[in-house]
This record gives sequence, structure tokens and C-alpha cells, in this order.
Amino acid sequence: MLRPAAKPLGAITAAMAILSCSDAVSLPNKPEVHAAAALEMQAGDSQFATVGHPVPINPTVVVLDGAGGPAQGVKVTFTVTSGGGSATGSEAVTDSAGFASVGSWTLGPELGTNTMTARVAGSDVAPFVFIATAMCDCWKSKGALNVRRIKAGSGVVNGTLYVLGGYNQRDRYLPVEEYDPASDTWTARRQMPPSSTAIAPLNGRFYIVGADQTSSTTVAPWLDSYDPINDTMMRHAPPLTSRTDVEAVAVGGRLYVLGGQEWGQGYLNTVEMYDPATDMWTLKAPMKTGRRFMAVAAVNHMLYVIGGEGKGPGGEVSQSLASVEAYDPATDTWSPKASLPGPLVDAAASVMNGVIYVVGGGPLYWQQRPYVYAYDPARNTWSVQPPMRTTRSEATASVLDGVLYVIGGLNYSDTSLALPTVEAYKP
Repeated sequence: MLRPAAKPLGAITAAMAILSCSDAVSLPNKPEVHAAAALEMQAGDSQFATVGHPVPINPTVVVLDGAGGPAQGVKVTFTVTSGGGSATGSEAVTDSAGFASVGSWTLGPELGTNTMTARVAGSDVAPFVFIATAMCDCWKSKGALNVRRIKAGSGVVNGTLYVLGGYNQRDRYLPVEEYDPASDTWTARRQMPPSSTAIAPLNGRFYIVGADQTSSTTVAPWLDSYDPINDTMMRHAPPLTSRTDVEAVAVGGRLYVLGGQEWGQGYLNTVEMYDPATDMWTLKAPMKTGRRFMAVAAVNHMLYVIGGEGKGPGGEVSQSLASVEAYDPATDTWSPKASLPGPLVDAAASVMNGVIYVVGGGPLYWQQRPYVYAYDPARNTWSVQPPMRTTRSEATASVLDGVLYVIGGLNYSDTSLALPTVEAYKP
């Protein structure tokens, strides 16, 4: 057997000298692999989704080393352990932050609990079991709007469901639309300028609260109303406070405008009441927490403010809120109520059978969810309801003949962003 000829010692020494020089060519670095000491849940536990559909958040874990820092380059497996669902990307390697995620998790065909177990491959590190609940496909798709819209308002007047206002990226003027449940169609009526204002039905009219920008730092508030029977508009006395991103709701024959933001003043807890009989505004007791992008509803002569965005720790940054407040017009006082299951912004709300249904939105404005929560004021409790078919935020919701309708909104995965889709739910 021939062997390679031996190299002279001088050649070997020269090669070693070259490799020791500071300008030597470096070999490619491989990601450093750290020994795993612990595995913890990072995101995606305690979710719910429709049977046979994926959960909205891919289960994610963080792997730590013995010093408590991130363990990079560790293989993690994700295995469906109950419920009959399936997963994609069931093997992942932790990144520089120690994170690893499954590609997707689709729940099984039966109602109830599904589980997925995350483990460090080839290790005795304790695993983590993710839990998700498969719920019924109870939402039904309905006839689409004629015009896509975000931040619209809706309501029922004289037994008819209307949607109005809002905006999209294409149309300068948006029509009022009227819904016929018998034919499942929407009919366009008069055109209205686009707006992201607050809208609420009261005494057979829709009251529209808005603000026009008058300079780079100021806005001028205004109040209009729309009569859907005669298809006419009317101008009223403007609100007292210059602000944007407000919400509005009617209680006891009066209109309440809440929260929002004022240039240079941050999140407002301001509450104003408008009396249509006198065309006058009155300041009322402020909310305990300044907020915008919240959901509002009225039940049994009480007004509820739910979630939204407010000041974060130290007041330097914003944070999403889970807190709920209730206002009693009879005593002009606010009281805290049971918090949402989690922080929620840009959700919509409506009332059915004395229960407030809060739909869509998300923990952050770019983290949208199809989730639906129900609040029972009599028990001061929240419950999880079947999720919508369409993930959306900044939608509007109304109840007609015992059916909850969710209309339009924003979906970041839709190329047009603004949605024309309508869904209906009957408990």
C-alpha cells in the first residue's frame, strides 16, 4: 500500500507559521451549542380555536443554560399528545435568544382539550405541555358589504341594521349601508365623508362624533347626526374637549363620549355627556384610567369601558389594558369590574340578552386575534366564546333579532387591509 510522501519538516513548520499569523484566513464559525438546563413556555399556551383550525399563536419555548442565559443551538421537538390535531415544523433549533417555535398547530376534529408537548431532544430537562381548547364552528359568513371599511359604526334603528362611517385606502366617500337579513344583502344609501370617528344610535338617529385637524397640533371637534328614515344629516353643538380616538355610547337617552387622546396631553380619562333635548354638553366624572382604542357598551343603564391602550409604567410608553370600568349615570361615579382574560385593544362590543360580547382586536394593535369574550354584568365574570372565522380588529358589532353581527374591520394579512366581510353568531 502506497503512503503519501512525507513532507519536509521545514514545510510543516512554515505552514504552522502561516496559520498563526494575525492575517490568516479564518474558518467559518459554527453556532455555539449550549447545554440545556431548563425549558420554559414563552408564548402560545391556553389558546382556543375552531375545531380543525390552527391556533393563532404558534407555541414557543425558551431554553436556558445552567447560568440562566439563553441556550443557543438546542434541538426542541413539538409533539401533539392529545386531541387528534397535527403540527408542522415539529422540530426546531433554538436561536441566539434561546427561542424555538413549532411551525403550526392545527387542533383536532372534536370539541375539547388538545395538548402539545415541547421537549429538549435527547435530554432529561422537564418538558412543557401546551393546552388549547377546540371550540365549535358557530360563526356563519354573511353577505359582504358593498364597500370595505375600518373603524365604522353600526347600530339598529327601527328594526334595521345600518353601518356607516369608517375609512379605507381607496374610496374618498363611503355610503351608509342598510342590511336586509331576509336576502342577506346590503344596500348602499347616501354618501358620507370617510371618518374614524365614534358613532352611536340614539333616539332613532346615529350620532357621529369627530374632529377636523386645524393645525399640526390642534383639532376642532364636531357632532353630526344621521336620520336613516329620511336619509338626512344635521349639525349639532360641538363637544367641549378637543381630542381624537374617542368612543361613544348612548345611555338613558343621552350620548356619552369617552377617552381618546389630545395633542400633547396623552391618554385622556375625560367623559362628556350630550343631551339631545337641549343640544348641550356637560363634563362628567372622569374614568379612573385614561385610554383610547377601547370597547364600550351599555347594559341596564350602566356604561362599561373595556380594555384599550393607556399609559405604561412611569407614563413613558403605552401599554395594552385588560381593565374594565363601569359608570353609573345616576350617581356620576365609576367603579372597577372584573378584568378581561388578557389585554385587548381595537376590539368591538355589543350587547345581547344582557351580556356584553367583545370581539376581535388583540393584545397589541398588530397582534390580531379572532377571539370572542362575553361579560355577564350580573355575575361580574368573563367567559370565552367560539372564535370568529376571520381575524380582525377595528371592526364594528351590532345585534339584530338575537344575532350578533361583526362587520368590516382591519386584517393585516388582507392585501386591501380593510375588510368587507360580515360574520354572525347566535348563542
